[in-house]
Amino acid sequence: MRALSHAVRQTSACGTLASVYLERVVVLLFNPRRQRWGDHCQLVGPRIVGRTPTGRATVALLRLNDEARLIDRQMLIEARRYPPLHMQEALNMEAE
Repeated sequence: MRALSHAVRQTSACGTLASVYLERVVVLLFNPRRQRWGDHCQLVGPRIVGRTPTGRATVALLRLNDEARLIDRQMLIEARRYPPLHMQEALNMEAE
């Protein structure tokens, strides 16, 4: 755990590093200024699923699928308030 904390604090010109414990590799976290969300993650119902090591590390480190977040995201989906309009194109969705 200490190695993960240390790796997360390291930064480079490319972004923040994170250690992916299960894959035992060091990867860059997702950087929305330089990368496209849909290349690294996808929305499956209320769950955000990492498609690449970068996506999986970001989802895990930021706890994007914690129970409270899933409940909130599901309520927003049902209210047609999620995903936001500006993200629908990245998700290949059409506004309804």
